[in-house]
Amino acid sequence: MEKKLPKVFVNQIDKSFTNNEKVFYSKEKVIPSKSETTIYQKLNLIFHSFKNGEKLSVWIETKDWKAKKKIIGKTRNYLITIENEKIPIKEILDLKKES
Repeated sequence: MEKKLPKVFVNQIDKSFTNNEKVFYSKEKVIPSKSETTIYQKLNLIFHSFKNGEKLSVWIETKDWKAKKKIIGKTRNYLITIENEKIPIKEILDLKKES
């Protein structure tokens, strides 16, 4: 026994839809840049590999200098080195852990 199903009404679409893809326009081009979040992410990765009693050797690059430093701790705004220097995190352009 074959049962016939009722027909479903389908309306035809005659018009074009306007959505955000057609309406949105941005003249500015988004350029990825080094931001504080990437430095904070690098710091977190470095400090997660930190073992008790171990001093971290890292290459720190700022706009004025680039040097190898041994980090013993950090605060919210500063890195603290073994020479008791306070390096502002906002001034750091790049961090690399020395292998």
